[in-house]
Amino acid sequence: FINAIVNSPSDIDVRTHLRTEFERRGLKQIIQSLTEQISSVPSSSVRTDLEIQINIYDEESSIDESDLLNRLSTLNCTNFDSTEALLQSLITRTENYGLSNQFV
Repeated sequence: FINAIVNSPSDIDVRTHLRTEFERRGLKQIIQSLTEQISSVPSSSVRTDLEIQINIYDEESSIDESDLLNRLSTLNCTNFDSTEALLQSLITRTENYGLSNQFV
């Protein structure tokens, strides 16, 4: 169910936001607990299905994280002469996402 919600948007920013919201609400701890619990359960279709869903979540999360890191690595943040230049760059880069007011 969670994979259907988190992995369906085509926009990586939306997927990342959804995943972050689930994780803020304890999803990582739940996954860890489920992983520990199912390891002691004999092999079954329920166990296999749950393991598949956990693996999909982890794999898609890793792919998105890698893509975001690649996007961030293309930013040139080393040539700022002042904090004003840094702030202006942040505002420019975030204004299309409705985030620029957070920096003002």
